[in-house]
Amino acid sequence: MMDLKHAGKVDATIRFLGDAATGSCMGGTWRRAAVEEKTAHDEKFFPLAEPLAYQIENGVLTLGRTTVCDGYLFISGKSEKTAIHGTYDAVSMGASQNLGYFTLKKLP
Repeated sequence: MMDLKHAGKVDATIRFLGDAATGSCMGGTWRRAAVEEKTAHDEKFFPLAEPLAYQIENGVLTLGRTTVCDGYLFISGKSEKTAIHGTYDAVSMGASQNLGYFTLKKLP
């Protein structure tokens, strides 16, 4: 994950689990995601210590924290064959602010 100047901020391995995420303030079908490994991490930039959830709708992955109401931090991008590229945004009622960019590489 990179900031707006494309400086690396977070590098982690995340596993997408099939079980439902609980306590979400966001509508939709959210599933749990677990951080398996962190090699570079700025908790202030993207909080990996908090519960993460994801959903995939129309080939677009959205991942972030859904338990902090009106203080959502999400990465979102279109799923491709070997990777997902997209944006990192702070989202609240009626507003969105771009904070950076990300790439997720699919592991075998």
